[in-house]
Amino acid sequence: MNACIITIGSELLDGTRLDTNSQWISEKLINHGVLVNKIISIRDDELDICDSIRETIGKYSFIFITGGLGPTHDDITVESFKKVFDLSSRIDSSYMQEIKQKFLDRNIEMPKINQNQAIVLDGTDIIKNPIGTARGIHYKYLKSSFFIMPGVPSEMYKMMETIILPRYIGVQAESKCR
Repeated sequence: MNACIITIGSELLDGTRLDTNSQWISEKLINHGVLVNKIISIRDDELDICDSIRETIGKYSFIFITGGLGPTHDDITVESFKKVFDLSSRIDSSYMQEIKQKFLDRNIEMPKINQNQAIVLDGTDIIKNPIGTARGIHYKYLKSSFFIMPGVPSEMYKMMETIILPRYIGVQAESKCR
C-alpha cells in the first residue's frame, strides 16, 4: 500500500513553522506496511488545495491531509475538499453545543468563526479529536482513503494513534529486523 501526505499552511512555506507532521506520519505508516510515495506542502489557497487533492485521486491507497481545520479565515481545507468532490454539507448542531460548552467551561464566549468546526460533509466519517475542537474527516473515493486532520501536531498525533491507525490502517507490521 502507498500513501501521499499533503500539509496545508502558509506558515510551512514562509519559514515560520517546521513541517514535523510529514516526518511523524511517514514513520508511523512504514511501521504499518504503508510506504509514503509523495509529500506535498502548500499554502492556504483554495486553488492549490483543490489541485493537490485532485492530483492524488486514485493514485494512492491513503492520502493524509493536515492543516486548515481551525477557526481562522484561512482554514479552508474542508470547503476545498467539499468543492473537489461536490459534497453537500450541514452543521452538526449537537457538536456545535459541545464546542460552545468547551468555551463556556473556560468562561469564554465561543467566537462565531468556530462554527465552521461543526460542519459535516455528507458521505464522510467524522474522526473525533480527543484533545481539540477540530474534528477530522475520513472519505473513501475509488481506491483511495482520504484522512483530513488538524495541523496542530499534538492533535494530529492523538487522532492518528488512537483512531486512524487502529481503525483504518490496520495491524502494525512485524519488524523484519531481529
